[in-house]
Amino acid sequence: WTRTVTYLDEIDSSIYMEKTTLHDKEGEPAEPKNPEKKGYTFTGWARTEDDKGNIVYKAQWSRTVIYVDAVDETIHVPKTTLTNNQAEPAAPADPTKDGYTFDRWSRTEDDKGNITYTAHWTRTVTYLDEIDSSIYMDTTTLHDKEGEPAAPKDPEKKGYTFTKWLRTEDDKGNIVYKAQWSRTVIYVDAVDDTIHYPKTTLENDQAEPAAPADPTN
Repeated sequence: WTRTVTYLDEIDSSIYMEKTTLHDKEGEPAEPKNPEKKGYTFTGWARTEDDKGNIVYKAQWSRTVIYVDAVDETIHVPKTTLTNNQAEPAAPADPTKDGYTFDRWSRTEDDKGNITYTAHWTRTVTYLDEIDSSIYMDTTTLHDKEGEPAAPKDPEKKGYTFTKWLRTEDDKGNIVYKAQWSRTVIYVDAVDDTIHYPKTTLENDQAEPAAPADPTN
């Protein structure tokens, strides 16, 4: 009596070693060395046997798909294991993240076929004028962990003194700096230069106060 033992690849049915013919009570040969396949990780041999005792071992393969975050390296969805020539799953819904706007997924693949999708994020930084909303420099887009750029040179505005940049940030992490301005109002005496009333500081486009009552001297 005879039986045969064959070692095949599950994906492309290529043969890993010559078919072995077993005679009478002869036992199965030792398994061959674990095969290698570019883009896959070998996981084991799957054994089947037909009604004639002919045995087929098929090499099983796997790849993994993970979705990670470029900012904090958290995993957005559970890891998926793909068996043999199983297709990649559809991309998950775009993630959300406090303080960021989702930009895109980038895909990388190692020599074992393991796939990593990385979620990338953006924020913007804008410098505006508090009074007329003019833009002092082009909006800067920050990617992932990128830090804010250095503040621009203090601006100048006719009729005002620059005091500071006022920073605000929305729930998407977009940052706006607004230039703050001041003017002062004082009332002095032409004779002795005394000041009749406390100095008033006007912020941004704040209107001048009403004139005080006429002084006496």
